[in-house]
Amino acid sequence: MNFEVLHRDPLILFIPEFVSAEEAAYLIAAGDRFMERSKVVCNDPDGCIDARRTSESAHLGLDPNAEPIRQVHVLGSRSQDV
Repeated sequence: MNFEVLHRDPLILFIPEFVSAEEAAYLIAAGDRFMERSKVVCNDPDGCIDARRTSESAHLGLDPNAEPIRQVHVLGSRSQDV
């Protein structure tokens, strides 16, 4: 797997063609329905939204259609030393 190190701390890699166009389209569509503001730790066990945190996250959980994509890329990423 070819990659370019864009930054070391935090580690940011650019991996050309990491997923196919079809895989990317599926992951984007699957994530859209779960997209929500990221939360911070607070007294609420579900977390709290804070105006200072502006990121968003989408957790796919155990999506059986995404699992083959994850498996291929997780296994591939472990075969490289950075």
